Amino acid sequence: MSIFTKRFSDAFPITIAGLSIGGLLLAGCTSSPPPAPTGPPATTTSTATTTSTATANPAATSVPSSSSSTERPPTPQPVQTKAAASVPRIGPNGFGRLLLGMTFADAKAAGFVRGVEKVGQGCAVYDLYLRGQRNGHVFISPNRGVEAIGPDRRVRTPEGVTFGTTGAEVKARYPDFALEFLAELGHLSVQVPGNPNARYRFGFHDHHVVSEVGLQLADQTCYE
Repeated sequence: MSIFTKRFSDAFPITIAGLSIGGLLLAGCTSSPPPAPTGPPATTTSTATTTSTATANPAATSVPSSSSSTERPPTPQPVQTKAAASVPRIGPNGFGRLLLGMTFADAKAAGFVRGVEKVGQGCAVYDLYLRGQRNGHVFISPNRGVEAIGPDRRVRTPEGVTFGTTGAEVKARYPDFALEFLAELGHLSVQVPGNPNARYRFGFHDHHVVSEVGLQLADQTCYE
């Protein structure tokens, strides 16, 4: 064998091997890639994402309704009890339709005066009637008419003084109330707001709480 033939023979396998390797490489380059996946992501991935979001933000899973944030309970309104409404008011000019200065004839015709006259220091004293029931005494002078009204039942002034009101509370409502004399006298009078010609006369139980409320002329002549 010649040297040329030997070299060709030796080179042939190399060439075939080269072709085989190149073919393989060529096949790898020209083969089509696998098709890309289509459709929505797998369910497991979506579930994991949702769970992660809910865990990271718990508030997102609970949204208060609009009614719970805007509705407010109704504001309670003050209610006047029947007991308070049933307490008759005295002042500033009289007790019901019985007025200071009313003549004896007018008071009797209206049914406020009944019974036998009781002689006082400067006035005649009569039983006081309201709505057909006896409610205390009324003091009447011949020249000045009704000078004082003394109910013996629970009444209230427009300022809220009634049976059970303390001396300090009376002072708070009527600045001219001489609280310092209460322990000595047991009863005191004050100027009636809205009527400069009249005064309230308050009697106190044990010199402590109101137990009598009367209305009188500021210069009444029936008693001290």
